[in-house]
Amino acid sequence: MAAPGRAECQIVFIGDSITEGWTKAIWDKEYAAMNGINMGVSWDITDNVLWRLEQGELDGLKALKVVVLHIGTNDIGLARRGPEAVAAGIAAVVGRIKEKAPQAKVLLMGITPKGRGNVDAANAIIAKLDDGKTVFYQNINAAVSKAGGVADRVGHLNEKGFQVWADEIRPTLAKLMK
Repeated sequence: MAAPGRAECQIVFIGDSITEGWTKAIWDKEYAAMNGINMGVSWDITDNVLWRLEQGELDGLKALKVVVLHIGTNDIGLARRGPEAVAAGIAAVVGRIKEKAPQAKVLLMGITPKGRGNVDAANAIIAKLDDGKTVFYQNINAAVSKAGGVADRVGHLNEKGFQVWADEIRPTLAKLMK
């Protein structure tokens, strides 16, 4: 997505292809006013996100208020990591975000199912990262599934799924953006 000047960005989405896939119409309607930047990259696992953060991906974002983090799907599906290893990778990413952007809140999304096991177990672990102060966990999988928002067997969302995602996190974002 085209981004405004980095310094004005108030919200960033970081993650894999599911994050990268926001449709332009929904993105513009929901996040353009916040000068949002989508930093989703296909095939990413937690190691890749950590590397990108070390290379300065969040540098210069002076107005940043919220980082929406959706990662872990490929750690389970591609890297074939167990729930504890996936959760440890996500915890490391959350820690690095807090170091790089201490003023920002982290909205940690539950891992999207990929047709393979371990998602529920990993989500149960990462849910404990929610401290109610700087990290907030939200799992929208049931709402997306109920709405028919999953496009394929690997968990990518269709337009309906992205709208559900936006609708589900809107109240949380309103609180965190204050």
